[in-house]
Amino acid sequence: MSSPTAPTATNRLGVRDLATIGIFTALLFVLSIVTGTVTSLHPMVYLFNPALLALLGAVFYAIIVTRVQKRGAAFLTATIFGVAWGVLGGWPLTVLMLIAGVFGEVVLARGGAAKLSRITGAWIAFTLANYGGVFGAAMFAADSFRASGEGIGQDPGYINDVISAAQSQLALVALGVMVALAVVGMLFARRMLRKHFSPGQA
Repeated sequence: MSSPTAPTATNRLGVRDLATIGIFTALLFVLSIVTGTVTSLHPMVYLFNPALLALLGAVFYAIIVTRVQKRGAAFLTATIFGVAWGVLGGWPLTVLMLIAGVFGEVVLARGGAAKLSRITGAWIAFTLANYGGVFGAAMFAADSFRASGEGIGQDPGYINDVISAAQSQLALVALGVMVALAVVGMLFARRMLRKHFSPGQA
């Protein structure tokens, strides 16, 4: 009677893999702070913060999943990103990122970590979690969002403007733009990292 086959070393995350995940997730996190700072100059523009991250951050996500190509890479990336924001008070984003990480693992399973369509799907899930984490409370729990903002010294008028923007139809436009830019960003990432993608894969 044969015993179950144990996972091979090639399927496990090694030190180099963890370094790749840690470095590029950190860059992704810093980029999210930069895009948030730039777009926060106006509440309406701030709605497009996740869209800007979806475009510019795609290459970092692509580097992680195409270079590592092992189980756990997508989940660990989303978890680190989410927990980092959780430490800063964004725990709803942490929860959503855990869900996005699981989804990413499912999508990228069985060789999908070298296929553009699957990487794009996992990246869209990541950006949707980011969008929900940033604006979910403003959309569905305005009082909590307002109290949280005032607790860290934000201007009440600005907070109310963000809530109004998040509850307007422009929020749906920003969501659609984000998904579109996530696709564009990943197409650009494929051009930069072509040797890491499967030939001919859409």
